[in-house]
Amino acid sequence: MIEKLGLSYNNTRSLHQKLDCMPEKAGEWKVRKLRFNDTEDVFTIRYRDPVAAIKSLWKDIQLSPEMVFAGCKVFSDETQKNRIFSEMWTGKWWHALQVRLY
Repeated sequence: MIEKLGLSYNNTRSLHQKLDCMPEKAGEWKVRKLRFNDTEDVFTIRYRDPVAAIKSLWKDIQLSPEMVFAGCKVFSDETQKNRIFSEMWTGKWWHALQVRLY
């Protein structure tokens, strides 16, 4: 199965090892433990500062040519009868907000 998927890891431990070797681009990981009143389970949440993460994405020269900042309506053909929703920027919400800004 791993070969068919083209994965470069074969278990959770090796995935975490790969992640730990990645350079820090978006700041340090933060860890929080969550507990809820209705259960004794403890949940571990790992996250980064979202603003720092977005800034790091914008600075990445390999990603920046692929970034889309304006909404766009995409159709399957010239008749424009079948709209395609495949990315966030093709959605109705993004387009509606973009129009309101101008």
